[in-house]
Amino acid sequence: MKGNTSAHSSHRQLLMRCRVTNRHGQASERFIDHSEFPLWRFLMEKRHGLKVEELTPCVWVPDEERRRHDRLFAHAAYNEPVQRLVFEKFDAQTGVTETQTRFVPTCDMETVTPVLEGHLAADTAAVVLDIQAGEAISTAPAKRWLKARPAAAYYAA
Repeated sequence: MKGNTSAHSSHRQLLMRCRVTNRHGQASERFIDHSEFPLWRFLMEKRHGLKVEELTPCVWVPDEERRRHDRLFAHAAYNEPVQRLVFEKFDAQTGVTETQTRFVPTCDMETVTPVLEGHLAADTAAVVLDIQAGEAISTAPAKRWLKARPAAAYYAA
């Protein structure tokens, strides 16, 4: 695992913040790439039987940008420290490198990072991890502009 770095581009990322609850009632907070959210939600609800609730759109901003534009982000109703993890997997069989990005609340890094590394390293020859500190920033819950629909509705014909 590599330390904090900015080897990958430092740019804002649109995310969906949500609360995920398992069959035992244990809840956790997740930050999912906005473009991947409908499919991710569908899989979590239909394949894994999890509840995905309390949707909030937010933007992830690297710490250095957050500090430079402090006046702009001072109006946000919500902000939380969130780390961006970038995994680069090399598959020796195909000779292809794949990059995956995950966003993890800073308070959950110690428990989540080893789990992600284990999932991603299972079928690869090498994993490189870059971590960049940032904040998830939002002004309003999603329910103000997004209807909370069952995940299957995203894929209905």
